[in-house]
Order: sequence, then structure tokens, then C-alpha cells
Amino acid sequence: MPWYILPLISALIISVSTILEKKVLVEEHATEFSTVFAIFNAILCIPFAFLADFSLLSWELVFIIFLGSVVATTSFLLTAKSTRHMDVSSTSSWMILAPAVTAVFAFFILGEKLGSQQVFGIGLMLIGMYVLQSHQNSSVWDPLKEIYRSKYIHFIIISLFLYALGAMIDRVSLSHLSVDFFAYVSLVHFFIAFNFFVISYFLYDGTMGIKHGIKKYGWLILLISVLTVAQRTTMALAISTTMLGLILPIKRLSSLFTTIIGGELFHEKNLGRKIFACVVMLIGLVFMVV
Repeated sequence: MPWYILPLISALIISVSTILEKKVLVEEHATEFSTVFAIFNAILCIPFAFLADFSLLSWELVFIIFLGSVVATTSFLLTAKSTRHMDVSSTSSWMILAPAVTAVFAFFILGEKLGSQQVFGIGLMLIGMYVLQSHQNSSVWDPLKEIYRSKYIHFIIISLFLYALGAMIDRVSLSHLSVDFFAYVSLVHFFIAFNFFVISYFLYDGTMGIKHGIKKYGWLILLISVLTVAQRTTMALAISTTMLGLILPIKRLSSLFTTIIGGELFHEKNLGRKIFACVVMLIGLVFMVV
């Protein structure tokens, strides 16, 4: 099998799951969706617990994993809120910036190098983001004003930084602290489900909201959860066969697929401009990681 098939499958799965997520979030509250989704993910990850080696885990490591789950919980919830209230063609394009933010975090926190080609790629991605927020007959400052004024764009930006922080915690836990992969995955998903249950129970309508989400969209959320696990498995297999720098741009094609297909399905405006912006950001990603 050619090396690019697995990341391409992963990209298609992400696109389908993102469009289905938008379909649910059009009517469902973001917290209800996120809680039910997290519970289903935790259930699907139970087999990982039987493959895990928990013997080397200390309470300090468990606490670090829990901190990572808090970061992931907050990031996902903010992204879900943005997806509910913004065009899916916009939110999916914004998420292309995630590797750039992670690279900047790695530069400052882990001391990893950031060469001129990577800086140029990040610059292209920022230009694409600017085009994404521009409108016909708008002034040069209007895209920046829109970013400044939009609460949900703020949510996406915060979630991108949290995503980068979570990636650092993942990397430190799995590489530097040698936490068993299956133990890490099973514990993280359990903690995320626990975190969302606490949020839903104390800050929203508790188990009523969870029951409502399962009753109304349970089968669809379960499908999204299955697709998510399948995508992560596919990516893990892809990473084991070739370089991450080659895989990541193909995986992020999911944003282009989502922008085109989701934009058409939900009849979103300015789709041509958004597709162009998405392509510019993907080119920037290629420069950054290859």
C-alpha cells in the first residue's frame, strides 16, 4: 500500500466526522454533545486498558495525565462552541494553524529549532487566516477587527494554544517519562469523560442533558466517536510507516474537504474565498513541516 493512503483515509474520516459534528451542533448544546461524545470515547477505549501496563505509573504521572485531560477537555469544549456558532468552513480552516502553534510552543518550551523555512510556512498560514476573515470591499483592517470582536474566534485561538500545550504534555508523557501508550490513552479518555460529566453536572443541567443528548443524537454521536477512534488508529499506523512531516499535510487536507463539502451542505457564504484561504494555509503547512 502506498504511504499516502493511510493519512488520506484519516483526512477523509476527519472531514466526515467534523461535518456530522456540525450537523449535531446545529441543534444540540455544545456541552451536551461534548459530554456524550467523551463518554462514548471512554467506553470505546476500554479495550486499551486491558492492553495497558499500569505498573510503572506513579501518582505524579497520573496527575500529569489528569492535567493533560483538563487541557484537552477545555480545548475540545471551546472548539465545539465555535463549531456550533460559526461556519464549519471557517472553523476547519482555523484548525490548520494547530501545528504552527505547536511548533512555536515547542520552540519556546522544549527548545526545538524553528528554521527560516518553518517561519516562512507559518507566515503563509497567517496570510491565509487573514484572507479567511476578509470580505468583499472590506478595508485592510476589517479582518483583524473581526478577529478582535468575535468571541468564537477567541475560543478557537484559545483552543489552539491549549491544543499545543496538550501536545507538549503528550510528548513529555510518552517520550520523556516513558508512560505506556495504552495506559496513557485509556486514562486520558477516562479523565476527559469524567471532566465533562463534572462540568455538565454542576454547571449545566446534569444528567438530564446527558440523557437528552443520548436520546436525541446518541447514534450519531456514537458514529462520530467510532470515526474518531478509527482516525486516530489510522494515523498511528501511518506514523509508524513514514515521516510525520509527510503525513501531516495530507491529514490536514481534511480542512479542505470539510470547507468544500461542509460549506456546500450547509449553504455557507463566501465559499470560494474560504477555499482559497484554506489552500494558502495548507501550502504554508507544507513549508513548515516538510
